[in-house]
Amino acid sequence: MSSSDRGSPFTGPHLSHSQIEKYLLCPEQYRLYYVEGLRPKLVPASLIFGKLIHQSLARFFRSGESPATWFHQEWADVKDLPMAYSSRESWEKLSLMGESLLATFVTEDAPRLKNIRKVEHPFTLTISELDLPLVGVIDLVADLDGKPTVVDFKTSGSGYDGHEAPMSDQLTAYRLAEPAVPQAALCVLVKLKEPRIEWQRDRAVRRAADRVPRESGARCPGDWRQPLLQTSREVVFVV
Repeated sequence: MSSSDRGSPFTGPHLSHSQIEKYLLCPEQYRLYYVEGLRPKLVPASLIFGKLIHQSLARFFRSGESPATWFHQEWADVKDLPMAYSSRESWEKLSLMGESLLATFVTEDAPRLKNIRKVEHPFTLTISELDLPLVGVIDLVADLDGKPTVVDFKTSGSGYDGHEAPMSDQLTAYRLAEPAVPQAALCVLVKLKEPRIEWQRDRAVRRAADRVPRESGARCPGDWRQPLLQTSREVVFVV
Protein backbone atom coordinates (compact mmCIF):
# COMPACT_ATOMS: atom_id res chain seq x y z
CA MET A 1 0.00 0.00 0.00
CA SER A 2 1.34 3.41 -0.87
CA SER A 3 2.10 5.93 1.84
CA SER A 4 -0.33 8.54 0.59
CA ASP A 5 -3.18 6.03 0.81
CA ARG A 6 -2.85 5.73 4.56
CA GLY A 7 -1.60 9.12 5.71
CA SER A 8 2.03 9.67 4.87
CA PRO A 9 4.63 9.30 7.64
CA PHE A 10 7.07 11.33 5.53
CA THR A 11 7.72 15.04 5.77
CA GLY A 12 9.35 17.34 3.27
CA PRO A 13 9.29 17.12 -0.55
CA HIS A 14 9.25 13.58 -1.90
CA LEU A 15 7.85 11.32 -4.61
CA SER A 16 5.55 8.37 -4.02
CA HIS A 17 4.12 5.62 -6.18
CA SER A 18 0.64 7.15 -5.77
CA GLN A 19 1.85 10.53 -7.03
CA ILE A 20 3.50 9.02 -10.09
CA GLU A 21 0.53 6.73 -10.78
CA LYS A 22 -1.95 9.61 -10.60
CA TYR A 23 0.24 11.74 -12.90
CA LEU A 24 0.44 8.92 -15.46
CA LEU A 25 -3.33 8.51 -15.30
CA CYS A 26 -4.04 12.21 -15.79
CA PRO A 27 -1.64 15.14 -15.25
CA GLU A 28 -4.60 17.48 -14.65
CA GLN A 29 -5.97 15.15 -11.98
CA TYR A 30 -2.53 15.17 -10.38
CA ARG A 31 -2.46 18.98 -10.40
CA LEU A 32 -5.91 19.29 -8.85
CA TYR A 33 -5.17 16.70 -6.16
CA TYR A 34 -1.59 17.45 -5.15
CA VAL A 35 -1.06 21.07 -6.19
CA GLU A 36 -4.51 22.59 -5.61
CA GLY A 37 -5.38 20.21 -2.77
CA LEU A 38 -8.88 19.45 -4.07
CA ARG A 39 -10.68 16.37 -2.73
CA PRO A 40 -14.04 14.69 -3.53
CA LYS A 41 -16.98 15.89 -1.44
CA LEU A 42 -17.70 12.27 -0.54
CA VAL A 43 -14.93 9.80 0.18
CA PRO A 44 -15.45 6.48 -1.68
CA ALA A 45 -16.58 3.79 0.72
CA SER A 46 -14.18 1.38 -0.98
CA LEU A 47 -11.25 3.61 0.00
CA ILE A 48 -12.18 3.62 3.69
CA PHE A 49 -12.90 -0.11 3.47
CA GLY A 50 -9.44 -0.76 2.02
CA LYS A 51 -7.72 1.33 4.70
CA LEU A 52 -9.47 -0.57 7.49
CA ILE A 53 -8.62 -3.93 5.91
CA HIS A 54 -4.94 -2.92 5.82
CA GLN A 55 -5.01 -1.69 9.39
CA SER A 56 -6.74 -4.89 10.52
CA LEU A 57 -4.04 -7.04 8.92
CA ALA A 58 -1.25 -4.89 10.37
CA ARG A 59 -2.66 -5.26 13.89
CA PHE A 60 -2.99 -9.00 13.34
CA PHE A 61 0.66 -9.40 12.34
CA ARG A 62 1.88 -7.14 15.14
CA SER A 63 -0.14 -8.48 18.06
CA GLY A 64 -2.20 -11.45 16.92
CA GLU A 65 -5.43 -9.49 17.41
CA SER A 66 -8.41 -10.87 15.47
CA PRO A 67 -8.57 -8.77 12.28
CA ALA A 68 -12.25 -9.57 11.68
CA THR A 69 -13.20 -8.41 15.17
CA TRP A 70 -11.19 -5.20 14.92
CA PHE A 71 -12.58 -4.47 11.45
CA HIS A 72 -16.14 -5.01 12.71
CA GLN A 73 -15.63 -2.45 15.46
CA GLU A 74 -13.95 0.15 13.26
CA TRP A 75 -16.39 -0.25 10.38
CA ALA A 76 -19.26 0.31 12.83
CA ASP A 77 -17.63 3.59 13.88
CA VAL A 78 -17.75 4.95 10.31
CA LYS A 79 -21.31 3.82 9.56
CA ASP A 80 -22.75 7.33 9.79
CA LEU A 81 -19.98 9.04 7.84
CA PRO A 82 -21.00 10.42 4.43
CA MET A 83 -19.45 8.01 1.94
CA ALA A 84 -19.92 7.35 -1.76
CA TYR A 85 -21.10 3.79 -2.42
CA SER A 86 -21.14 2.11 -5.81
CA SER A 87 -24.37 0.57 -7.10
CA ARG A 88 -23.30 -2.81 -5.74
CA GLU A 89 -22.17 -1.55 -2.34
CA SER A 90 -23.79 -0.73 0.97
CA TRP A 91 -22.48 -0.39 4.50
CA GLU A 92 -24.02 -3.76 5.39
CA LYS A 93 -22.60 -5.58 2.36
CA LEU A 94 -19.10 -4.22 2.93
CA SER A 95 -19.32 -5.08 6.62
CA LEU A 96 -20.07 -8.73 5.87
CA MET A 97 -17.53 -8.76 3.06
CA GLY A 98 -14.72 -7.43 5.23
CA GLU A 99 -15.34 -9.86 8.05
CA SER A 100 -15.60 -12.79 5.63
CA LEU A 101 -12.38 -11.88 3.80
CA LEU A 102 -10.41 -11.43 7.00
CA ALA A 103 -11.73 -14.64 8.55
CA THR A 104 -10.77 -16.50 5.38
CA PHE A 105 -7.32 -14.94 5.41
CA VAL A 106 -6.64 -15.99 9.00
CA THR A 107 -7.79 -19.55 8.35
CA GLU A 108 -6.35 -20.24 4.91
CA ASP A 109 -3.58 -17.75 4.17
CA ALA A 110 -1.99 -16.60 7.42
CA PRO A 111 -0.55 -20.09 8.12
CA ARG A 112 1.51 -19.72 4.94
CA LEU A 113 3.26 -16.66 6.39
CA LYS A 114 6.04 -17.28 8.92
CA ASN A 115 8.99 -15.36 10.39
CA ILE A 116 7.33 -11.95 10.27
CA ARG A 117 10.15 -9.42 9.87
CA LYS A 118 8.52 -6.09 9.12
CA VAL A 119 4.96 -4.72 9.27
CA GLU A 120 3.96 -1.36 7.74
CA HIS A 121 7.63 -0.55 7.20
CA PRO A 122 8.43 2.91 5.73
CA PHE A 123 11.32 3.25 3.29
CA THR A 124 13.12 5.99 1.40
CA LEU A 125 14.99 5.43 -1.87
CA THR A 126 17.49 7.82 -3.41
CA ILE A 127 17.27 7.72 -7.20
CA SER A 128 20.15 8.93 -9.34
CA GLU A 129 19.39 12.04 -11.42
CA LEU A 130 16.50 12.99 -9.12
CA ASP A 131 16.67 15.48 -6.30
CA LEU A 132 13.66 14.08 -4.44
CA PRO A 133 13.55 10.69 -2.69
CA LEU A 134 11.02 8.01 -3.59
CA VAL A 135 9.16 6.93 -0.45
CA GLY A 136 6.66 4.27 0.46
CA VAL A 137 5.44 1.85 3.09
CA ILE A 138 5.86 -1.92 2.73
CA ASP A 139 2.90 -3.84 4.12
CA LEU A 140 4.77 -6.98 5.17
CA VAL A 141 8.08 -8.78 4.92
CA ALA A 142 7.78 -12.44 5.88
CA ASP A 143 8.38 -15.99 4.66
CA LEU A 144 5.66 -17.01 2.20
CA ASP A 145 5.61 -20.80 1.85
CA GLY A 146 9.13 -20.81 3.28
CA LYS A 147 10.58 -18.12 1.01
CA PRO A 148 11.35 -14.54 2.15
CA THR A 149 8.83 -12.26 0.45
CA VAL A 150 7.77 -8.63 0.31
CA VAL A 151 3.97 -8.70 0.47
CA ASP A 152 1.61 -5.96 -0.68
CA PHE A 153 -2.05 -6.29 0.29
CA LYS A 154 -4.76 -5.09 -2.08
CA THR A 155 -8.55 -4.99 -1.99
CA SER A 156 -10.35 -5.18 -5.32
CA GLY A 157 -13.80 -5.68 -6.78
CA SER A 158 -12.39 -8.20 -9.27
CA GLY A 159 -9.43 -10.53 -9.61
CA TYR A 160 -6.10 -9.26 -10.94
CA ASP A 161 -4.74 -10.31 -14.32
CA GLY A 162 -1.77 -12.64 -14.29
CA HIS A 163 0.70 -9.96 -15.37
CA GLU A 164 -0.05 -7.52 -12.53
CA ALA A 165 2.73 -8.62 -10.15
CA PRO A 166 5.70 -8.75 -12.56
CA MET A 167 4.70 -5.45 -14.15
CA SER A 168 3.97 -3.62 -10.91
CA ASP A 169 6.16 -0.54 -10.49
CA GLN A 170 5.13 -0.49 -6.84
CA LEU A 171 6.48 -4.00 -6.22
CA THR A 172 9.64 -3.05 -8.13
CA ALA A 173 10.21 -0.17 -5.72
CA TYR A 174 9.62 -2.50 -2.77
CA ARG A 175 12.16 -4.95 -4.14
CA LEU A 176 14.69 -2.12 -4.45
CA ALA A 177 13.96 -1.12 -0.86
CA GLU A 178 14.49 -4.73 0.29
CA PRO A 179 17.22 -6.05 -2.04
CA ALA A 180 17.98 -9.07 0.14
CA VAL A 181 14.43 -10.40 -0.22
CA PRO A 182 14.26 -12.71 -3.26
CA GLN A 183 10.63 -12.19 -4.26
CA ALA A 184 7.60 -9.95 -3.91
CA ALA A 185 3.92 -10.87 -4.02
CA LEU A 186 0.49 -9.32 -4.25
CA CYS A 187 -2.17 -10.62 -1.89
CA VAL A 188 -5.50 -9.53 -3.34
CA LEU A 189 -8.63 -9.67 -1.19
CA VAL A 190 -11.35 -9.85 -3.83
CA LYS A 191 -14.78 -8.45 -2.96
CA LEU A 192 -17.05 -10.89 -4.78
CA LYS A 193 -20.36 -12.52 -3.83
CA GLU A 194 -18.18 -15.37 -2.61
CA PRO A 195 -15.09 -13.51 -1.30
CA ARG A 196 -11.74 -14.98 -2.27
CA ILE A 197 -8.06 -14.26 -1.77
CA GLU A 198 -5.59 -14.43 -4.65
CA TRP A 199 -1.78 -14.46 -4.60
CA GLN A 200 0.55 -13.35 -7.36
CA ARG A 201 4.31 -13.65 -7.06
CA ASP A 202 6.42 -11.41 -9.25
CA ARG A 203 9.05 -14.03 -10.07
CA ALA A 204 6.55 -16.83 -10.57
CA VAL A 205 4.94 -15.13 -13.56
CA ARG A 206 7.81 -12.98 -14.81
CA ARG A 207 9.00 -15.65 -17.23
CA ALA A 208 5.65 -15.57 -19.02
CA ALA A 209 5.60 -11.77 -19.03
CA ASP A 210 9.06 -11.69 -20.60
CA ARG A 211 7.61 -13.44 -23.64
CA VAL A 212 5.06 -10.69 -24.32
CA PRO A 213 5.98 -9.16 -27.70
CA ARG A 214 7.16 -5.57 -27.41
CA GLU A 215 5.10 -4.55 -30.43
CA SER A 216 1.94 -5.40 -28.49
CA GLY A 217 2.42 -2.22 -26.47
CA ALA A 218 2.59 -4.06 -23.16
CA ARG A 219 5.03 -2.84 -20.54
CA CYS A 220 7.90 -5.27 -20.20
CA PRO A 221 9.85 -5.98 -17.00
CA GLY A 222 13.15 -4.14 -17.01
CA ASP A 223 11.78 -1.20 -19.01
CA TRP A 224 10.36 0.66 -16.01
CA ARG A 225 13.40 2.76 -15.09
CA GLN A 226 13.47 5.29 -17.93
CA PRO A 227 9.69 5.98 -17.95
CA LEU A 228 9.79 6.33 -14.17
CA LEU A 229 12.66 8.80 -14.30
CA GLN A 230 10.99 10.82 -17.05
CA THR A 231 7.63 10.86 -15.30
CA SER A 232 9.27 11.73 -11.99
CA ARG A 233 11.03 14.72 -13.56
CA GLU A 234 7.69 15.93 -14.92
CA VAL A 235 5.99 15.48 -11.55
CA VAL A 236 8.76 17.42 -9.84
CA PHE A 237 8.42 20.14 -12.44
CA VAL A 238 4.65 20.39 -11.92
CA VAL A 239 5.09 20.69 -8.15
